[in-house]
Parts: sequence; C-alpha cells; structure tokens
Amino acid sequence: MSRHTPELVSCNVHVSPKLARRIRKASQAEQSGQEAIDALLIAADCKPGETEQLQSQVAELSLALEASEVDQATLKSTVAQLKSELSDLRAVHEKLDFANEKIAALDLALTRSINLDGFSEKAAVMFRSIAEKLSAGGDSDNILLAEAGYDRDKVDAVISMIEPLNESVAKLEAELIPQRRVLASDGLKAWIARRLLG
Repeated sequence: MSRHTPELVSCNVHVSPKLARRIRKASQAEQSGQEAIDALLIAADCKPGETEQLQSQVAELSLALEASEVDQATLKSTVAQLKSELSDLRAVHEKLDFANEKIAALDLALTRSINLDGFSEKAAVMFRSIAEKLSAGGDSDNILLAEAGYDRDKVDAVISMIEPLNESVAKLEAELIPQRRVLASDGLKAWIARRLLG
C-alpha cells in the first residue's frame, strides 16, 4: 500500500447512482493510500491482490484440468481397447460354446468316426482334437479357449481389468466437476478464468 497522497483532479461524468457510489468508494480508498488499481478493486468488492491470486488459481486449475483430461483420455482409450478385446473374446467364446454343444451331441466313443461332412479339414481336425480332450476329462472352457488360441488366464485377466478401469474413469470425471463448474459459472472468477484461458 502506498503512503503518498495522490494529486486529485475533478472528473465530471454522468453515471447511475449505483456506479456513483462505487466511484466514491474507489476515491475514498485511493485517498486512504491505496493504489488506483487496488482502489478500483475495493470499489468492486474485491480484495487488493485478489486478481493475481485468481490468476494463479486459474493457472493451477488449467494445469490440473489438462493433466486430468490427458489421464482420462488415456484411460478411455485403454478401456475402449480392452472392451473391444473382450467383445472379440466373447464372440469367440460364443462360437466355442456352439462348437462344444455340437461336440457334446456326438458319441465320444466314436471320436475317430465322427461324420464331419460339410466342415473344412481344419474344422474337422479341431473338432476331433476337442472331442479327444473332452473324452479324457479336461475342462471344456479351457479346452475350447486353447483350441481357439487363447490363454484362459489372459482372458480372465482382461475381464477382471474392465471394472477397475471403469471406476477410474468415473473417479476422474468426478474430480473434473469442480473445475468445470468454476469455468461454467457467471461470477467474476469465471470471467477472469475464461479471459485467462482465451
């Protein structure tokens, strides 16, 4: 706060009574030793130095928002990729379930003489292999996934990752709400924030 008394000049303007009260308030603050810009802020019901503080807060919020959005985009991309993989695995699983039903309908004792007319050679070999493994008492899901080229542990691991990733995305969305509210409000802080962010 400056301690010198500023040189006073007369300024005749026509303003509303409300603005006149603000101007008088600024004048009194300046006469009590405040700098002109601080006197105007006081007249606008702001504290001296509050603008700089708000600018700093806006800068911090902007950085936090950018970092959160980057994290959120990365998580969304990972979730989308895992969902796509899960969808592919489910489609394969459905096909394998269908194959399992077909195989279960066959007489396992006649594995070598199964009528596979209409199936490709590759499919016939796969059906015979599955039937032999099932007749040996293996787990049907593991057998079917292995025949399709999938590892059961990897499939289970991918499925178990989906829910935590969805929770992380929801948590990031919740953390962004206060910053978005500040930018979306109509107050002085929001106006300053929008001006600083361009």
